[in-house]
Amino acid sequence: MHDPKQQDAASLALHDICLTSSSGPFSLEVKPYEHLTVLSDNAAIMDRLTDIVMGQIAAPSGRIFISGIDCTHFPPDQRAVGALDGRDGLFSHLSIYDNIAFPLRARREKRAAMTERIGRIGALLGFDPHTHLRPDAVDDEMRFRARLGRLLAYAPDILILNRPFEGLSDDARARCAKSVMMLQRALNLTILHLTRLRDEAFFSSGRIAVLRGGTLQQCADAPTLMDRPASPHVARIFSHANLMTGYVVRNIDDIAEIRLPCGTMVSAQSSEDVEEDHLCTLCVTPEKIALSLTGAQLDEEDQAPLEAIIQDIRHNGDHIHLRCKLSDGTEVDIRRMPMQYSASIQPGQKVYLAWIAGNARAFPYDEPGDG
Repeated sequence: MHDPKQQDAASLALHDICLTSSSGPFSLEVKPYEHLTVLSDNAAIMDRLTDIVMGQIAAPSGRIFISGIDCTHFPPDQRAVGALDGRDGLFSHLSIYDNIAFPLRARREKRAAMTERIGRIGALLGFDPHTHLRPDAVDDEMRFRARLGRLLAYAPDILILNRPFEGLSDDARARCAKSVMMLQRALNLTILHLTRLRDEAFFSSGRIAVLRGGTLQQCADAPTLMDRPASPHVARIFSHANLMTGYVVRNIDDIAEIRLPCGTMVSAQSSEDVEEDHLCTLCVTPEKIALSLTGAQLDEEDQAPLEAIIQDIRHNGDHIHLRCKLSDGTEVDIRRMPMQYSASIQPGQKVYLAWIAGNARAFPYDEPGDG
């Protein structure tokens, strides 16, 4: 494990890395003892990022620094990095003990030191009573703990967890995530955690790097990603924002006046690179949209109200979800607390929508799709 006196010895820096020949370069640093999460819905991209950092394949461009050393051209066995990867399972013909001991024997560890280390890790992860069993004799959660134990026994400076909890039940996923969080703090681990699940990304309470395809959209803590997204993609993932295409008529003092396809003019804060006489992507979260039956209550808003028809109303316990449709067919989601909801609002009814410019954000036009 890490020596706390050498905090610079366990960091990862990616400089101008391209994950594919068509994706743009990005830079990303994992600080010593940090649990940084990468969120992407593309499993192939996460596998590729894992393989590039591990040295299994070469990146099309860029450089990789581990503990301050340029390891871009180092082979895997010369990189102080280890991965827990769904593509690498346990050996079915070996016991859990022998699976964990396998990399230690390859390094010619002494038997006493190896037994002591496996026992200590087994106690931390809760698989100590099961080390004599083979993997097919235990459940998925215990197999995960054994795979994590094998990685910890090897003691790399940086741990890559590539979609570590996939295949586990919800309860097992929660228990294993808590174990990882506890171990990260107790053992001063540096972790690069790759996941497809937003809720899993939230769990570590650290920074989250959002990838779209092979391009980095934003890296920040969760509150920043929700309140100040850097792209429509981030806004959609972290705030469930409504994304609408519009035409920028004016852009003055960082406030864009935008004509929507339905013909109504609306306003929003403009991000960098938003230009007049160009298309934009307008983002507004469901909680920030005011709704009225007559439009009269929306006079204080920064825009003329949008006419819409309620398509669907769903009661989800802690909130009510209303799906509305504008005259051009654009669907808009609205969320309300139960006490803010009027029972007189029904599907098929005409309503009026508006928002304050400061509660919406305009970005340069972004092609729809998950990328």
